Amino acid sequence: PDATFEEFALDVNLRSPSLLAEVIEATKNQYRLLAKADRPSGQTKTMADDSVVGRVIYATNPSDGYVDDLLDLAEQLPRCAVVYPGGTLPDEIATLDDESVALSAADAKGLDFETVIVADAGFRQEQLQRLLSGVATEPQGAVRARSMADQFRVAVSRSTYNLVLIDRD
Repeated sequence: PDATFEEFALDVNLRSPSLLAEVIEATKNQYRLLAKADRPSGQTKTMADDSVVGRVIYATNPSDGYVDDLLDLAEQLPRCAVVYPGGTLPDEIATLDDESVALSAADAKGLDFETVIVADAGFRQEQLQRLLSGVATEPQGAVRARSMADQFRVAVSRSTYNLVLIDRD
């Protein structure tokens, strides 16, 4: 049988509960300190799905078993993943993840999970802010800052219901 394929351009993202949509939209502020030429173009607005209730939780876990705790939690929850807002997983997460519940932002792009745990969320935002404050003096600083901002936005936008932002302290 012959199949025909059509390509559609979606102008909005309709999958996000209101609270998650607000968080995703707020990540656009990361780009404001970049020169206009270094900012993303053609960003779509994340529209809220008011028929679905979502949750956003911020927590800290200063225990020595931080990574084990994250992976254990992700394994207990249905359709859950730990997403690190970076291009690759840190070694301490990658070496312990034997159930494929931990992904880098690059690996998670295009995937959806009921619950997403964003590891080192505040720490990565602090790193981004430090990088952005020195963009003018650091070679390739704007490229690295844009990449970090993109990775964070991808990480927080993978959840369809529950978003947990967590830090070590």
